[in-house]
Amino acid sequence: TTFHQGSTPHGIALVATCPKKKLFAFTERILQPRITVCEYPHLEMKSFLDGGADVEYAALAFDRNGVHLISVAALPDLTLTVWVWKTQEKRVTTTLSTGPTAALSIAGADDNLMCTQSPRMLQVWTLALTYKTWTLESTEVWLRSSLIADSVH
Repeated sequence: TTFHQGSTPHGIALVATCPKKKLFAFTERILQPRITVCEYPHLEMKSFLDGGADVEYAALAFDRNGVHLISVAALPDLTLTVWVWKTQEKRVTTTLSTGPTAALSIAGADDNLMCTQSPRMLQVWTLALTYKTWTLESTEVWLRSSLIADSVH
């Protein structure tokens, strides 16, 4: 067993894995949390991603090929950020207009397609390169109140 000294005694908040690249990423329970990307099984720290959230992250996920790490910052930020974790670059960041996010998923067949879930809506995001500019384009899927009530019970 190997232990790494964290920056806080409050523990880990979120973990994301990429089995294809043998990577995992985590955030700690602190203000202005940093995302740490490590290689498994050696637990070598590969990258540190700063500036993606003021208070905490709501979700983390790698794309299938391990090129991008996607993060969702919780309140008050409410931002979706696509990171190139190897270079610590924020490829693109956008504000979530739908409120707090409950879940994040990446399409298995298309690394440029992702989905965020809020209490009343799904947003399907497409990462697109237009000339030299990366953008996130969203399609909103509103859930009917009766469907939400049925899923809660």
